[in-house]
Amino acid sequence: QIGLWIRAAQIPEYYIKDTLFDSTLTMKERALEVPLLVIDELIIQEGSKAGIYVEDLVRQRVNERQSTIITTNHVPKDITSKFPALFSVLQDAVFPVKVYGFDFRVPIKIKIDKEMSRI
Repeated sequence: QIGLWIRAAQIPEYYIKDTLFDSTLTMKERALEVPLLVIDELIIQEGSKAGIYVEDLVRQRVNERQSTIITTNHVPKDITSKFPALFSVLQDAVFPVKVYGFDFRVPIKIKIDKEMSRI
């Protein structure tokens, strides 16, 4: 496979528990070697150590010149204040792309809220 999609929140588990990807590789090993890695939903939480693991993974991929896509709803200022080391790595190797468009989650949430209010 050319790519791997992972949630940012899962990265610490891949480092701590050596979660398996398949019979020969751990998820961490696969995330380091795959030509294109997509890290989805980078969420910044107070006191979270996830940033340390994300930063390590991104730093290693940058050093190996591997392509990495990171999705987040945060602006750079948020990342800078919570995870300065991660921001430093990203600043040297990132091409930010701001995406505009319809937020498909809003109508779904409204529909779910309506359904739940009937219960």
